[in-house]
Amino acid sequence: MSLSIEPDHLPSIVSIADVMMKSGGESLATAKSFLMNALKLDPRNHDAWMKLGQVAKMQGLSQQAAEFYQAAYELELSAPVQSFI
Repeated sequence: MSLSIEPDHLPSIVSIADVMMKSGGESLATAKSFLMNALKLDPRNHDAWMKLGQVAKMQGLSQQAAEFYQAAYELELSAPVQSFI
């Protein structure tokens, strides 16, 4: 419902992807799509990178998962302690 009000609301996009990940199977591709869209909106969103790593791991893509986890880790280290928003 929140995406119908604000289609670019990042926390909602990442949350929907998280729910889809828990469904597994073919829902992983949809979750990945949501996360890629979130990263188009904010490439520095470490939560989206972390979840993308989880999706890749669940898909058996270990090397890609490691790269996504590394990006998430580096972005989290450089994130401000308190959000500017």
